[in-house]
Amino acid sequence: DVVVVGLGGAGCATAITAADLGSKVLVLEKACEGHSGGNSNVCMQFMGWTDDVPRMIDYMKWMRGTFETPSDEMIQVYIEEMAQNKEWFEYLGASDTTSFSMPEFPMCEYVDAFKPFTTNGYYGVRPGENFGGDGQTYALLKRNVVERADLIDVWYEAPAEHLIQDPQTKIVHGVEAQVNGQPVKVRAKNGVVLTC
Repeated sequence: DVVVVGLGGAGCATAITAADLGSKVLVLEKACEGHSGGNSNVCMQFMGWTDDVPRMIDYMKWMRGTFETPSDEMIQVYIEEMAQNKEWFEYLGASDTTSFSMPEFPMCEYVDAFKPFTTNGYYGVRPGENFGGDGQTYALLKRNVVERADLIDVWYEAPAEHLIQDPQTKIVHGVEAQVNGQPVKVRAKNGVVLTC
């Protein structure tokens, strides 16, 4: 039903969400098994969250400045979904979604609305403390992909190379990947999601 390109954090989240809604998912990952994840596997492992949607919207608008994008509507959707991150990671089995203060832009009066969290306890954000990077958030996401193997199939060492698009309607119908050195065309009935 759905083809996801990339098995980093966004690819895992997309595959899990689609599978939980009943879709059969194929993930195309260019890395070999055991080396997927890219930056998601080595980054600080913090997730964005807020418990104050109106103030967080004001914070995002402040960061947008005088630019026109993202639109107010997109910011609204983004922040409303971000406010559900902790609950979703707890649903996935996070052992301790500990939020903390980490002001990126302390000069903004709305900065206190941004409350990132970890998925397995507090790593600390004070000088001299560990800032994460242990891969635990990514490991949690990947474990949830593996647990849904009945609906999520992952092809490793299968880089997507081209979208298959109708030249007249511009509708994307699938993707072409390299599998064992050969081009393989995959039809996606409901969409291709690029998380690469």
